[in-house]
Amino acid sequence: MAGLPPIISIITPSYNRVDELKYLYNSLQEQSVDLKLFEFIVSDDGSTDSSLDILNGYSDKVNVFSQKNNGLASTLNFGIGKMNGNWFRWFSPDDLMHPQAMEILIKEAKRH
Repeated sequence: MAGLPPIISIITPSYNRVDELKYLYNSLQEQSVDLKLFEFIVSDDGSTDSSLDILNGYSDKVNVFSQKNNGLASTLNFGIGKMNGNWFRWFSPDDLMHPQAMEILIKEAKRH
């Protein structure tokens, strides 16, 4: 599997959501599939809280991209432009994933 791009890119646009990002990150860690099958991108919209400090602590599992504050649509599109996966799923910072969410998404992506 080495060298293959992730199947699914999880993209999370974020602005000053430090508390919620911790919970979303933890739900990613509990997934029932190998983390190499998907990538997690946080597209930061110029946060002024400690979001970037928290995210940089997760840098081994999270790709963090930051831009100046431009609003939700711009930040989501910025993150989409950075993805490597064949498919993407938008998760908001306050979303939590069921432990089998990525397994189901990957199975469905492979079917299509």
